[in-house]
Amino acid sequence: EICNAVQSKFNRSGAPVDLLLAEDLARHPGDYKLYVFMNQFSYDDRLLSAVKAIRERGATILWVYAPGFAKDHTLGAMKELTGLDFAAMEGPFDCGVVMKDDGRWMGMADAKVARGFYPVAPGAVLGETRDGKPGLTVNEIDGSKTYFSATWQFDMKFIRQLVKEAGAFVYADGEDPLEANDAFVALHARNAGMKLCSVCWGYRSYEFLRSLGDQPIARTPDELLAMLEEMGL
Repeated sequence: EICNAVQSKFNRSGAPVDLLLAEDLARHPGDYKLYVFMNQFSYDDRLLSAVKAIRERGATILWVYAPGFAKDHTLGAMKELTGLDFAAMEGPFDCGVVMKDDGRWMGMADAKVARGFYPVAPGAVLGETRDGKPGLTVNEIDGSKTYFSATWQFDMKFIRQLVKEAGAFVYADGEDPLEANDAFVALHARNAGMKLCSVCWGYRSYEFLRSLGDQPIARTPDELLAMLEEMGL
């Protein structure tokens, strides 16, 4: 549930998304700007070394709910993995946070959890649990931004903000599912209407335009604008 609940939302962030196995990070870490560890409840020495390398590269990391706790069921194991000091909360309590920027609730509407965790020395608090504990935080650790979230139910506003602050290239702002690599950009339009897609310099924009019917729809050299018609399905 933790992974499936938000996978489609990250796919609609406007940035390319890959799914990785934690055990592969040591050998194939990739060169990503953002790593989201949705269910990293345990770890081994290889993963610990991989996380250290990710930090040294300056990538952004998001830890969710109880990172590392299942290794030996101690807060020390969580600190070893994340670099954060944690305290435990005994429930049951609502699994979500009240966002500091606008007061909205981000989390599950009705679900309760029996135990939770929160950083005791957050660098910045972006959201709080209902009883005022830091539930969404960010710290600078070894030159890398480290986020922690007590909830695994993210909304699109937070995801898009996280992706942009991590420095990932955002191709589109319309919350349509998107895939991209060095050779192509593919957008699956959830709804009809005008679509704006930003592309990196070096892409041959005319090839993208020709696939839409030879219409000169580029507004600027690095933006593509297309009207997608209703398909009548």
